[in-house]
Amino acid sequence: MRLVDQICKNVWITFRRCFGGEPAIPDRVAASGARYLHVLPAVALPESIDRRIKHALARREVISERYAMRYRSGFLINFGLGVVAVAAAAAALPLVLPEEFAHAYGWACTVLEAVCILCILFVYMLGREHAGAHRTSDAGRGARAHACTKRPFRAWLARHGLALDQAWRRKWVTNRVLTEQLRYAGLLLALPGGPVDVQPLSGAFLDKRFTDPFIDWYRGIAGAVPKTRVSAEGVTHYCAYSLAIIDQQRIYHAINAARCERIHHRLHRIAFRCFLATIAICLAHFFWHSPWLSFFAVMLPTVAAACHGIVSAGEFATLHQQSEEMCEELTVLRDQIAGIGANGEPGAEQLHNAIQAFYRLVTGEAAGWHVALRTKDIHAG
Repeated sequence: MRLVDQICKNVWITFRRCFGGEPAIPDRVAASGARYLHVLPAVALPESIDRRIKHALARREVISERYAMRYRSGFLINFGLGVVAVAAAAAALPLVLPEEFAHAYGWACTVLEAVCILCILFVYMLGREHAGAHRTSDAGRGARAHACTKRPFRAWLARHGLALDQAWRRKWVTNRVLTEQLRYAGLLLALPGGPVDVQPLSGAFLDKRFTDPFIDWYRGIAGAVPKTRVSAEGVTHYCAYSLAIIDQQRIYHAINAARCERIHHRLHRIAFRCFLATIAICLAHFFWHSPWLSFFAVMLPTVAAACHGIVSAGEFATLHQQSEEMCEELTVLRDQIAGIGANGEPGAEQLHNAIQAFYRLVTGEAAGWHVALRTKDIHAG
């Protein structure tokens, strides 16, 4: 499966680089927290706890990225193969190739079209979420195991890392939410006066399967964190730590907002120009008869439809707006925490409220991905 994951990663990164451009950090979100980095060791957690957090975070990040790459590249591959399949079908027609050439070698185009369609169906079957795939009960797991024993081909694929019905979208979103929760575990645990209680912060915007694993893990680790005395120096150091983390998030969302906006507009621009070119080709048919005009009259609308399909599946406009709003709200929170740190007084209650608001914000943003993409499973067409 490593080869498949590498292909998926290359497909997504190439697409993002071509359509989203290279990341650039706007001046308005410069890493202003960088000057506080020298005080971060002052709020360091015990080494054993820090190691547990890093281990859990690294593991979830790997899983989240794996399914993200599979899901994102899955719909790119399917739309791309759809364009190639139409091109192969159109090229096999005698009106494009010379008749004798089409009769002699048209079979190659037909084979290419069939291979593309089979690949599309295979990607769909790998990434889709089968009914009942999210069941975690013993009965649900038993039913899936029984289904595998009744279908030897499925069992053979599973043994080679190509199990069907992998639910790429759901597993990506689930692991991404958990990754975001783990990313800020150190911030929650190191709060002056004692760790933040995350149970009231989980909210009702996420299914319990998204929040319960982190809450259980957090409770087990919070009891081992030594409570720190609230002091002006401790609050100042913690505020500096918080500002550095918030600035990292502001940079990420500024880059993501700009990138998603560019992808959205570039794909729309390509689709619009394809339709304009198609109109020009239709007009040219009245004055110049060529099989290639017919070929491009078929292909250009196909490319435009693929572009619109990628825009719809990727929800780039929604994610752009979401990241823009995150930048604005993070800026407000940053100003609040910077003010608490500048006062030089142990404002533990204000800081506690600000950190709670930050945690709600970042977990809510992760939940936003779930809402935006919940109807965007991998499709065959």
